Amino acid sequence: LKLFPNTTKIFWFFHEFFIKNKDINLGKRILTGEHFLKEPLLPCHKKRYDFEKSIDYHHPLTFLSYIPIEKIGTLERKEIWDAQFVGAYYKTEWTSQLNNCFIRNTAPEISEEDRINSFLSSYVSLGFSADDNIKNNVVTERVAEGISFGNVVLCDNPVATEWTDGIVEYVCSLEDLKNKINYYKYNKQAFLKKQKEGYNWSKQKGTYTHLAKQFITKSLTL
Repeated sequence: LKLFPNTTKIFWFFHEFFIKNKDINLGKRILTGEHFLKEPLLPCHKKRYDFEKSIDYHHPLTFLSYIPIEKIGTLERKEIWDAQFVGAYYKTEWTSQLNNCFIRNTAPEISEEDRINSFLSSYVSLGFSADDNIKNNVVTERVAEGISFGNVVLCDNPVATEWTDGIVEYVCSLEDLKNKINYYKYNKQAFLKKQKEGYNWSKQKGTYTHLAKQFITKSLTL
């Protein structure tokens, strides 16, 4: 790596390596990994979080939306489903009791085209995630994706609400989830208001285009 002094190297979760080799010189480098929006609760990740705060070459890889900024708010939508969720089978004790909802596991159970259409065909997107991500204050990609596709996003991770400036709504129980789905399904003005706020948030800071620019800027400061 020393042979490429003008190249910025990006290291995904090489925390332990750099903790043990603090004085190593590999030229320009960025240490990255899942974005802990607040201090994580799991001990192994807390150690990494503390190390990130002590160095100047760290930049988190936030999970965002891949949609080009210019396409946000332009994709055709037709709400058929009350809510959708595509991912690992999180919160099945809740989703199994919902009606008129599109619930699927990730590939190969569902194609990418069908996954995207599920967002565009639903009022609500369920931003559910693994328990460890909730403990570590990591917000999953489907949250930012749902916002960018024009959905109201309901999430089981409370840090997502603060991160999105209040656009994502936290749900704490099955009853809470059902009530909020019905509210946005039958309250058109509230749905459109939340959707507009989401589009604006996505255009301002919610895509991988924004993140790429952050990494470029970081590289230029090293």
